[in-house]
Amino acid sequence: MITSTNRIACQVLFCKRTGSAEKFAGEEIICGKCWKNISKATKRERANLRRRHKKIDRLLMRYAILSKHGRADQLYRLNETFKRRNAANWEKCKKEANEVAAGHA
Repeated sequence: MITSTNRIACQVLFCKRTGSAEKFAGEEIICGKCWKNISKATKRERANLRRRHKKIDRLLMRYAILSKHGRADQLYRLNETFKRRNAANWEKCKKEANEVAAGHA
């Protein structure tokens, strides 16, 4: 959700904080205040997924040139899997932050 031309609103309901549209171009954000309300386990899972996804991206860059033995295909499939898992985890983060903001947790 974009509030003005240069700001992006936090994805948590009733939170009025915003982030720079230049820094977070085309992304959804959860502000630091709301991020603190998400469980450590969910944040740890997100960090692990992002770390693995970055590693696979680096491997894909390397194997894009040396596409031998179908390894690049395996990496592409793995990359898509991590994209889906990362998206699901982001939705979980938003859900947890919204539950705390609404007083349900």
